[in-house]
Amino acid sequence: MVKRSNVMKGEVSKSQAIRDYIAQHPGVGPKAVAAALGKSGIKVSAAFVSTVKSTDKRKTHGGHGRNGSGAVSVEATMKVLQSVKQLVDQLGGVDEAKEAVDAYARLMA
Repeated sequence: MVKRSNVMKGEVSKSQAIRDYIAQHPGVGPKAVAAALGKSGIKVSAAFVSTVKSTDKRKTHGGHGRNGSGAVSVEATMKVLQSVKQLVDQLGGVDEAKEAVDAYARLMA
């Protein structure tokens, strides 16, 4: 784990401390990362942890799209939309699907 003295001396940024913690504990959510770093004396919010994770993920994947070029192909988009339509139909409508996604997001936080 990152020592508080390193952050205080400016040797390790908060963002790097987040990256280091996530590397040692893959799959940990933003709230858990923020809490663990807080116990080490590094105060960060869960929102900041999410921002760092998101930024790193974008850099790692080489672009915004699935094909790495910065654009999602039409074929990939249509497959995703077809899958979404099937899920919405299975759940009984858009409102029910939104509720299910919100519940899933709460579980993953």
